[in-house]
Amino acid sequence: MTGDHYLHLVCVSSDHLALPSPLDLNASMQSPEQRSPITIDDATATPSTSQFSNAPVDLLQQFCNATTDAIVFLDRDYRFTFLNRRAWEMIWPRTDVLGSCLFESPPGAPCADQSHLENYRRCMEQGIPGSFEAFYGHPLNMWLQVRCYPSSDGIVLFFSDFTQEIAAREELRVRREAAEHQRNEIDTLYRTAPIGLALFDSRSFCCLRLNDRQAEFFGLKPDQMLGRPITEIAPIEGVRELLERVLRGEEVRDHLLEGELLTKPGRHRYWLVSCFPLFDSDETIGAISTAWLEITQQKEAEEALIQSERLGARFEERARLARDLHDTLLQTIQASKLIVDHIRDTIYESTTSGNLKQVSDWLSRALREGRAVLDFLRISTADGKDFSVALRDAFEDCRAKKNVKLEIYVSGSSREMRSSVRDDVYRIGCEAIRNACLHSQGDQINIEIFYNPDALLLTVQDNGVGIDEEMLESGRVGHYGLTGMSERALRIGADLTITGSKEGTKIALRVPGNVIYRSPRT
Repeated sequence: MTGDHYLHLVCVSSDHLALPSPLDLNASMQSPEQRSPITIDDATATPSTSQFSNAPVDLLQQFCNATTDAIVFLDRDYRFTFLNRRAWEMIWPRTDVLGSCLFESPPGAPCADQSHLENYRRCMEQGIPGSFEAFYGHPLNMWLQVRCYPSSDGIVLFFSDFTQEIAAREELRVRREAAEHQRNEIDTLYRTAPIGLALFDSRSFCCLRLNDRQAEFFGLKPDQMLGRPITEIAPIEGVRELLERVLRGEEVRDHLLEGELLTKPGRHRYWLVSCFPLFDSDETIGAISTAWLEITQQKEAEEALIQSERLGARFEERARLARDLHDTLLQTIQASKLIVDHIRDTIYESTTSGNLKQVSDWLSRALREGRAVLDFLRISTADGKDFSVALRDAFEDCRAKKNVKLEIYVSGSSREMRSSVRDDVYRIGCEAIRNACLHSQGDQINIEIFYNPDALLLTVQDNGVGIDEEMLESGRVGHYGLTGMSERALRIGADLTITGSKEGTKIALRVPGNVIYRSPRT
């Protein structure tokens, strides 16, 4: 046939090779649209073999045997007409299948898949090439990619072993699933951790990532914190300095930070913060990882315990002083008064009797004052009375018959106070009221009580003659009221200010809210 090229292949039985009749080589040189099916004809229909050189036969045989694919030729009855060496080795190593049907020669059908039949029949009957991937079970136990092409006498099959590729794909899939599972676990742990976790940019300190607990610390939602610098969200003293330490490559563990938040003013908070640098591929610090553990409740419990211990020690000391006062001084005064009263009753001289009566009155007054001090030592102001009522009662006790008026102004809602701290504040207020009644020479006392979220403010002011600077510095000789007030304020961590002028004396006390309030308001 003019213009057609044929190759006549000879069967070599010793090598288990059976090659089909002439193969049309023009097909491999045409475009996919122009390509005709591979043509296989009988040797009797081709030119004489003597007209061809044996070189193309040898080359084709070398190619078929050298390729890594198994190549199989089937006639139109799906019977084997040719297998290359790889086909014998890979698929049919112990069976002479030449002339037998593909579907009768194991392993003809892949496991759990019938798509191979559709591909074979479409290729055989309609001349449409096809391909599929399937797993062939025992005895092969391998994944094969099968491509089928039409030929003039049937179809040609190419089998490629890609078991290792499938195994690699499966291993990669398992690794990806494990990594995804691990990432989900980490995300869940990160999101639900009982401590605050956050990631900050190393340049701007902006929040890059955080969990729900971290947002709860600051009274915000997570999306309200993302992109904002931590120094803006929580302007707590020491935060910037802490992050700057990490930028120098330092790992910081359990650093104590304390302060108030803008979203929750009035409550002093405490955190233990750990910070670690995260390095980029160029070994520069790209971000800062932080862990926040709030210990406000622990701190408040510790402070309450300390206050309780102090209160117990003070009550014990006051009880001892009360017993000593009762057993010594008051009994002595009582006995002296009895003696004076007896002498006065037996002396009839008016002058002497009048002097003794004055002494008896003095002793009676000393006895009353001593018993008042005894009550003062034994009774705490923590229970029962509102704080402003307790101060008013103290005023009534000390003003006696003096013509002094009292006004009390209260701002804010009354708060429950720690008993030991309230007692000190009450004593300071009582001493200020007592000084105003006895020494100011004024006739008006104004008391102001401010229940601020972050502090309790107490001021006692009179309209008397004031107090000079020398007395403010050294106190009145033989009197320890001002000194006692300062010592009490120092003991509870309060700020005490005493000022005097011609318009009177003002005593101002500021007690931090976390010190005096029993339960901080949130």
